Amino acid sequence: MAQINVTDLTFHYENSFDNIFEHVSFSIDTNWNLGFIGRNGAGKSTTLKSILNLVHMDAGRVEFFGLDLKAYERDIKQRIGYTGGRTGFDADNCGVLVCIDEQSADIALGVDKCLEAKDGEITDEY
Repeated sequence: MAQINVTDLTFHYENSFDNIFEHVSFSIDTNWNLGFIGRNGAGKSTTLKSILNLVHMDAGRVEFFGLDLKAYERDIKQRIGYTGGRTGFDADNCGVLVCIDEQSADIALGVDKCLEAKDGEITDEY
């Protein structure tokens, strides 16, 4: 069962004539791990901000657990465990958190493999 449904999402920045993205639709299942890959400025962060209502989309609908984000934003954010940057638990502080407590074994393994691949020590896909 899909837990996040995005339908016809369209967004443009104020003072811009071009849309960052138009009519984007996708569903994310609870059993998936998802990564957005794309060049700088392609709209990866803006898409995530849009589906959390941190920037306001021009058109489209976002549902979490079958609930409309616009109607149930507070309930949804509590359920998914969203926390804003003001709490100090954001990307800027991840390094500090890792220094305080060790990184989980599965993440450390992925980081190690990426570093090995970057250095040319391994060439197989993982």
